[in-house]
Amino acid sequence: MGGGFLFVSGQHLWRSDSWLGVAKPLYTSPTAIGSVHVGLDRVYVRSQTGALGALNPRTGVPADLGPLPASPNVGRLAALDAWRAVVEADLRGPLVTLDAGSTWRRLALPIEATEVVALQDSIVIGGADEARQVEWWEVRADGQTGRLGASPFAATDATHAPPAPDPVARVFGARPLASAIEDGWPLTDGTAMVARDGTIARVRLSDGGIVATTPDAFPLRPARCHPVTLARPADPGAFGFVCGEPRGRTVVYRWSAAEERLVELRRFDQPREVIASGNGA
Repeated sequence: MGGGFLFVSGQHLWRSDSWLGVAKPLYTSPTAIGSVHVGLDRVYVRSQTGALGALNPRTGVPADLGPLPASPNVGRLAALDAWRAVVEADLRGPLVTLDAGSTWRRLALPIEATEVVALQDSIVIGGADEARQVEWWEVRADGQTGRLGASPFAATDATHAPPAPDPVARVFGARPLASAIEDGWPLTDGTAMVARDGTIARVRLSDGGIVATTPDAFPLRPARCHPVTLARPADPGAFGFVCGEPRGRTVVYRWSAAEERLVELRRFDQPREVIASGNGA
């Protein structure tokens, strides 16, 4: 449906052509938006009260509900493309279409469906069985179903031994981009610098990949660091980090590009709040 990304903020829906592209207002709901679902040929916006509306994801123009099955209420829904989709309908349970909504067929699954999620080449349905145990079922591209042995979102496969822990992943987590957004300083090469637990990393903003790390860059461990501007007329790009140990020391560092390291400016033996003044101090 034209590609791009949709972002929800309160009553507003924004659209951008790329993940880091400029977001432009697309649609404003009369009430707060609870969730957004991609359908066969339109996007569905559900309010926090449960009301469902539809719109064109390219223009934001409201539309009718389109090829949804007849039901008192439609819950979760997910589409693979313009032809194949699964919806969870009141009184009817999960339904699948393979012909763009012309017909809907009931899926006889032994669960009470509460989750419907589109993956790369299938749709998965999750819910509780009669014993109140969560099961996951896969609806393949041809409409056939099969039970999954584990949640498709499990972090590790229980049938395999877990890999050895990666020290960088242990410091910056499974999503380094989140660390960059929360605590990173953007650089001119499309990366952001993050300092945490004695390690400095540069995270690529286009995809969240770590491009460089410097272990043992500062002695605080564990420590969370937040960037601050140290800009002044003589050095408008100066910045640094305020690093703090849990219930322990607070240290203010300046980043030295020439030395490629953090230079300590001031330390306190107890936690302190540090605020940049805007004049380099």
